[in-house]
Amino acid sequence: MGIAVTSEKTLRDEVVAPAPCGGGLWAIVLAGGEGLRLRPLTRRICGDERPKQYVTLAGHESLLEQTLDRVALAIPPERTVVVTHQRHAGYVTSALAGRAAPWILAQPESRGTAAGVLLPAHWISWRDPEATVAVFPSDHFIPEGRAFMRHVWSDWGTPSRVFQSLRRAGITPPWLRRLAAPGPSSGVA
Repeated sequence: MGIAVTSEKTLRDEVVAPAPCGGGLWAIVLAGGEGLRLRPLTRRICGDERPKQYVTLAGHESLLEQTLDRVALAIPPERTVVVTHQRHAGYVTSALAGRAAPWILAQPESRGTAAGVLLPAHWISWRDPEATVAVFPSDHFIPEGRAFMRHVWSDWGTPSRVFQSLRRAGITPPWLRRLAAPGPSSGVA
């Protein structure tokens, strides 16, 4: 069972990595934000008030669909949890049409990012107490999804447990680099 992304192999087929501490790698896909800063653009593109993760901004898929495709390169849908808001149920249903469906957790009200991570993290821990969890915001555009997921996959092989190790991968924004202490910067924090 998996999301058909391309005819290429998935990273799961290419890489054999030991499970950290016996648990599987799970994905939490955050899809509950309102996307207010880009609302004028999304209104112009779609003609309605939908959040940016449900809009096709580049390519032929919404940012949520691109995120699910990217995650599926390394993590199967049965270990992927999309957390959203009940108001977004129609958008999520559209994004999942024709795909192997991940788990969906719909919050009755928005309680911010911390609750959006904590709810599915607890849900996952009840099912797989030894799980390692990677969190993927669905409102980010990542043009090199395969390279990004290769990094996630390689990082997964290092032993860690939730709350014993917290890692953040991404590009350090220029304004933050200027505030950082002098010295070489890799751009990855």
